[in-house]
Amino acid sequence: MDLYKPYGAWKVEPNGTYMVTEDDRQTYIEYATPEDVPTLMAEWLGELNRLIETPLGETEAIDAYAELHLGFVHIHPFWDANGRLARLLSNLPMLCAGHLPVVIDVRDRKEYIDILARYEQATGQLTKVTGIWPANASGTAFQAFCRRSYQVTRNLVEQAKFQQAKRKSAD
Repeated sequence: MDLYKPYGAWKVEPNGTYMVTEDDRQTYIEYATPEDVPTLMAEWLGELNRLIETPLGETEAIDAYAELHLGFVHIHPFWDANGRLARLLSNLPMLCAGHLPVVIDVRDRKEYIDILARYEQATGQLTKVTGIWPANASGTAFQAFCRRSYQVTRNLVEQAKFQQAKRKSAD
């Protein structure tokens, strides 16, 4: 057990990541401080619970996924697995509304990371004062990315249904 990498608890050290800007400059993105994480995550969990209980159409559900995902990864509340948890937990409103999950294809990983980094750089570090979704935040690029990803997932499911129907008719 590493004191600075707690399991089952919020992070205890500041963290961040480097990104390369569009003009090829390396810059550091600092995530929320450990002191701000409990407040920000309480806000995030409140929004998650609200969205789970809201009947959402497909587009609304995808946009909810994008909003939750952006918030979670920008807080970066744990020392590890933040992206995986964001992709998993942000799908709860999708599933509760009866929709397929949003799946980010591994082949789109670079675009996914680049969009997240641009959003985080433009938004700045989250604090108790800014909240999770500051007024200057624009998640439209990530929403569009999630909508495209969802269409790929839908197409995959349709192909599987078609193949299954073909197998049944051959029997």
